[in-house]
Amino acid sequence: MQIGNQYDNEKRNNLQQHKDQCAGLTELEIFDIDSYLPDHGLPNILSVIARYSDKYNIICSSLGPKLSAISLYKAYGAFPNIALTYVPTKEYSFTYSKGIKKSIKNTF
Repeated sequence: MQIGNQYDNEKRNNLQQHKDQCAGLTELEIFDIDSYLPDHGLPNILSVIARYSDKYNIICSSLGPKLSAISLYKAYGAFPNIALTYVPTKEYSFTYSKGIKKSIKNTF
C-alpha cells in the first residue's frame, strides 16, 4: 500500500478495507511502499517477490500511484518470471490527478 498523506492515502488505503475485499478469496500479504521516493518503492517490491517467486506465480499491477509502474517494470527486469498487468478503469475522473508539483525523472 502507498504510504504517506498524499491524496488522502491514509483514508483510501485502509488496511482493513483491503483485507475485507479479499476475505476468503486468497491469501493476502500487504506491505508498504512509497512510490514518491527516488527508488519508487523498488526495494520493498523486490523483497516480497524474492520471498515468493520460487513457489508461486506472481502477477503485479500498478493500481496507484502510477509511479509504482516504474518500480514494477524494473522488478520485471530482475524477475522475468513475474507477470505485469494493467487494469483499465471503467470511469475517468478529470480531477483524479493534480500532480505532485515536481518532476519525476527515471532512466530505463
